[in-house]
Amino acid sequence: MRKSATPKKRKLSTAKIQYTGQIPHIYGIWLLNIILSIMTLGIYSFWGRVRLRKYVASRVVLAGDPCQYTGTGGELFLGFIKGILFLFLSYVLLTIGYAIIYFIAAFFAHFSGEAQADAIMAGASLVSGALFVVFYYALFCVAIFSALRYRFSRVTWRGIRGAIKYSAFTYACQSIKFTILKILSLGLYAHIADVKLAKMVAENSYYGNARAKFHGNPESLWKINFITMLLSIPTLALSRLWYKAALIRHNFQATQIDHLRFDFDITGGKLLGFYLVNLLIVVCTLGIGMPYVMQRSIKLVADNLTIIGDINTSKVLQSNEELAGSGEGLNSVIGEPDFAGVI
Repeated sequence: MRKSATPKKRKLSTAKIQYTGQIPHIYGIWLLNIILSIMTLGIYSFWGRVRLRKYVASRVVLAGDPCQYTGTGGELFLGFIKGILFLFLSYVLLTIGYAIIYFIAAFFAHFSGEAQADAIMAGASLVSGALFVVFYYALFCVAIFSALRYRFSRVTWRGIRGAIKYSAFTYACQSIKFTILKILSLGLYAHIADVKLAKMVAENSYYGNARAKFHGNPESLWKINFITMLLSIPTLALSRLWYKAALIRHNFQATQIDHLRFDFDITGGKLLGFYLVNLLIVVCTLGIGMPYVMQRSIKLVADNLTIIGDINTSKVLQSNEELAGSGEGLNSVIGEPDFAGVI
């Protein structure tokens, strides 16, 4: 009697992102943006940024189809105006908060002895300083996350756009909470906090109507987190790049959209070399080499990201979520360079 052959496991197909952007083209757009921005007192910079993003997106190709960037300069400009207004109102609220703290402290100090009054006013200064740090760290988190959410919603592939359906203010609150826990634990909680934050973002991310899933396991990172924390002082924190690389690999491998999975081939040594070369380019060229930094940042992702599974978007429908009429807001005020902080 013949034995039935054991069925072979079908090998999963893989795909790589192809990036065909050219330095001369990026330099041409970048230099023109600088010239026109100076001539228009900075107003053209929003439209120039869009022009650069459109070029880069159109040169990112997956499975033979290029991406598209659909944002507009008008959206960025309106977002900048909103960011300025929000920053001004935030400053007013912070000033009022300072006044209330010192008024209460002065009231109690008035009815206390000299030593107690000094202690009360010192406490008020400490609380005010903590309020300042937390407040502006929260604004920074809101700015970065809002920009990420906006950019994600303006990039399409095969006509389907992405979306992150998560509040920037909730993200900021979670970031503050996790940062405090990291500090109190002397960094030992970092791997848990980082994976939990990534999970919040990933599980609220969409490609069309396909929602991402996240199967992270922070315990797989505890060893590299612990070792690199111990080595932080003697290595001037450079050891943490090995933890960052491990975290990036983990988060990509833990993410799934529909049936697709991801892998990212990055190491601490590769990250160290990447950052050092970028720093040398910027410093040695007095900033004129920024287009090279942009190009290197995009190519780092394209060259090391692998998509695992058959790419079939026939069942994916366009998101019915209404797009916001403005973009980036506070991040436009901060002025974070495009593509420089991809990793």
